[in-house]
Amino acid sequence: MIDQLSSGGKDAAEYPELRKWVVGCLSGHKKVNDIIYQLCQRTGWDWNTSRSFVEQITQIDQKEVHKRRLPILVMLGFFILAGGFILAVPAFFDMIDILSGMQPPFDFEKLFDMFFLARVGFLTTIRLVSGMAMVVAGGWGIVMAIRSAVTGEGDDLMKSGPLRNS
Repeated sequence: MIDQLSSGGKDAAEYPELRKWVVGCLSGHKKVNDIIYQLCQRTGWDWNTSRSFVEQITQIDQKEVHKRRLPILVMLGFFILAGGFILAVPAFFDMIDILSGMQPPFDFEKLFDMFFLARVGFLTTIRLVSGMAMVVAGGWGIVMAIRSAVTGEGDDLMKSGPLRNS
């Protein structure tokens, strides 16, 4: 942080209102380049000064940003998790029904034909795999959101999309 201040950057502690605004923008998932651009417009600072200011805030207030993002991320993870259960549970019971209707012996070729070549078996397999993937992804997302809010570690807040052509 000392290097940023000596290279012409602004100290975030001297601008509490701007700091609060940047934290709100980061919490709202705005792109970093858009925040820097708006900061340049608001303050008249050049791009590098505004960027170093935003970098300071991401280092200082990273835990706060992740805490503010937590409710929406947990809710999104919950809906993905619930959707996965809605897909996977009936598909699992359909899969049991299909398997109970098959005649022994159960060799690989017969199972392959049933689950990948028969239309009902193929669609059931797709629903089951998709549902299980959604359950895993939703659960993982919830765990990572909570971990980020508690520890302050998580996605790089300075990560942004492509640079503007302006």
